[in-house]
Amino acid sequence: MKKIYNYMAKLLLAVFILNPTVTFASSLIYTTQYNPSTGEKVASSAPVEIPAGTMLRLRASTTYSAKSTTQGQNVLYTVVNDVRVNGTVVIKAGSQAVGNVTEVKKASMLGQPGKIVLSLNSVTAVDGTEVPLIATSVNEGDNKMATSVIIGLLCILGFVMKGGEGSIQAGSTVDARTMSAVTVNA
Repeated sequence: MKKIYNYMAKLLLAVFILNPTVTFASSLIYTTQYNPSTGEKVASSAPVEIPAGTMLRLRASTTYSAKSTTQGQNVLYTVVNDVRVNGTVVIKAGSQAVGNVTEVKKASMLGQPGKIVLSLNSVTAVDGTEVPLIATSVNEGDNKMATSVIIGLLCILGFVMKGGEGSIQAGSTVDARTMSAVTVNA
């Protein structure tokens, strides 16, 4: 029996000498995780499912105006409050949500208002997972058509009057919902 133990000890020593990382690295593979956005090491965690339809509030990071944006342009919002599932934070306040401008109409003559529509597509969870969202933010400028026509009857220049520009101001909020259930390590 002693010979078997000696043989096994020599075999393990040989494996460790030939490849010392095998013994220790394999035990670290499942316990060490890194946040893909920051590269920071995060503690091991249990999977938590974020249900479809989970509500979160987002805040515009900058002002988006129909006058200065183009259709398809990317937009950034931030999460206002921590999102929790069964007491566990799955999306931190301040996390970034991304989307794009889906419609832009610039203000035009005869008092026609401008309009901007933003669609938010995803938000980053605590483990770096992109969670799909459903959210739309719409703003239409002031309709000045009646004013333009009245002034236009008195003076031809009234017909050149433009309506108000549509814009979504920095700091304005929109409520979003998760599109589908997503499992994250929280």
